[in-house]
Amino acid sequence: MTSERGLLAQHVSFSYGTNPAVRDVSLSLAPNDTVALVGPNGSGKTTLLRLLSGALRSGTGMVRIDGRPVRDSSPRELARRIAVVPQHVDPSLGLTVEAMVALGRTPYTGMLRPLSQADRAALSQAMQATETMPLRAKRFNELSGGEQQRVALAMAMAQGTEYLLLDEPTVHLDLHHQHAFFELLQALRSVRPMGILAVMHDLNLAALHFSTIVVMEGGSVRAQGEPEEILHSPDAMGVFRAPLDVVSHPQTGLPQVLLQRGPTER
Repeated sequence: MTSERGLLAQHVSFSYGTNPAVRDVSLSLAPNDTVALVGPNGSGKTTLLRLLSGALRSGTGMVRIDGRPVRDSSPRELARRIAVVPQHVDPSLGLTVEAMVALGRTPYTGMLRPLSQADRAALSQAMQATETMPLRAKRFNELSGGEQQRVALAMAMAQGTEYLLLDEPTVHLDLHHQHAFFELLQALRSVRPMGILAVMHDLNLAALHFSTIVVMEGGSVRAQGEPEEILHSPDAMGVFRAPLDVVSHPQTGLPQVLLQRGPTER
């Protein structure tokens, strides 16, 4: 067993039936890393996230958390270490916001045990941090998309984990809520350090808010490195098969991607 701290995928592969989805991928997420997983549709990003979370078991290779194979941990044990914010939370759920966030304490309480004082303190802290406390009595299905996303993050925060995995967290959010979401993540990390990995389609948000970008194509890692390195790499950016220009953000200097117009467009 290795003593290396972090969430580590070592040469993992996975297939859905006879269709390979992830091919010999190695990836690490240290306790204070921020990693954006990018690539075209069907490149294996969400499957890799599910392998890292323990929701799927790799066909070959190994996923470890702090040296211990993920497959040797029970679902409850993993839920105390890794929180996942999925791309979609069923919008028809009629639970109150407070009841939804309380589900994040299930790894500690089980489904039937009453919440302890420590559990309630964790709920309060999660809702205050995500600015969902004013919504606590509302039904989840009455909320806007941005509010539902903040509640999903509050559930994950209530788990009190060291690692947070996000599957396209801003895909349905407008610009205001995209900005607010990442400002919130930054604020949360300043309170409690955690490793964050997010599946992303927006390369500009990935460059602005993550220290490492991992590019996938066809189930394999094509490139990984800092945003400046990746977004200026013709080989890495070639996976998107689109005419792109890279410019510097006027405030941060970080690279940002622009789509080129075709010659006949007006």
